Amino acid sequence: MADDAPQLNPPPAPPAPALSLEALFLAEESRLLRFATHLTGDFALAQDLVQDAFLRLHRQLHQHHDTITQPRAWLFRTLRNLAHNHRRKHARVTPLDPTAHEQLADPAPQSTPPGDRLAHHESLLLMRLCLDDLPPRDRELIHLKFDHELTYDEIARRTGLGIGNIGYLLHHALKRLTAAFHRASSSTDQPAP
Repeated sequence: MADDAPQLNPPPAPPAPALSLEALFLAEESRLLRFATHLTGDFALAQDLVQDAFLRLHRQLHQHHDTITQPRAWLFRTLRNLAHNHRRKHARVTPLDPTAHEQLADPAPQSTPPGDRLAHHESLLLMRLCLDDLPPRDRELIHLKFDHELTYDEIARRTGLGIGNIGYLLHHALKRLTAAFHRASSSTDQPAP
């Protein structure tokens, strides 16, 4: 016998507790500041970028009602993007440090003939230019792996990327760097008309 009583839908689940931005700020501010300072080399700028990242998180959560399941990773990714955008925007007005070429790598030994030292130095400068032309994520992965000698797990934690993707992304970043270097090398090896 059919029940003639109207079927009631179960009550909706209570909303998830609101993300406490204050608690997240207190827990992550120092790590975010260190990360931003590392990316920018400027503590004051790092403070501004961390503040901007938290403001963006607040907007995402409250204006767009987005569900951000990993706010810590979201903040690090946003902060990385903000730092790269700032770098790109201000790259044209940043004066070149005249001693920057000395910091690229170990110089060729003094026993190396001057012509070979010059070729070595030019190759290092060309490699740095090619590296600077890579997309920001490629530059960052190469920097973290080879300059900081981080493991894939450490890179994944720092960037918010999946550990399974790090090797793949790094492999392709190195392929792009190698291809750019070979293109640039072959164009500079051609005699002037």
